Amino acid sequence: MFGRRGERAPVAIVMGTDPAVGHCSVTNLPYGVDELAVAGGLRGAPVDECESHDLVVPASAEIVIERWVTTISFPRDHSANTPAIWAPPRSPTGLT
Repeated sequence: MFGRRGERAPVAIVMGTDPAVGHCSVTNLPYGVDELAVAGGLRGAPVDECESHDLVVPASAEIVIERWVTTISFPRDHSANTPAIWAPPRSPTGLT
């Protein structure tokens, strides 16, 4: 979605979360159900937002690394399945 519009995409890498967050992230929930809301309901913990962009991260996270990534477009014949790849992050924009 972001790559097709030529925009940067926000990314948050979350480490040290409550086990309920990891469990709910791989649970087969109905479409439209927020995994973090379910995990928060199971544990009774709030969900905070990142500081530099609007991604939602669990409040119980020990470390949150925030970054903006962009896409690099290649000709279609570069890879049969991947018309564009995400540029690797160089430096974080936020560390909580």
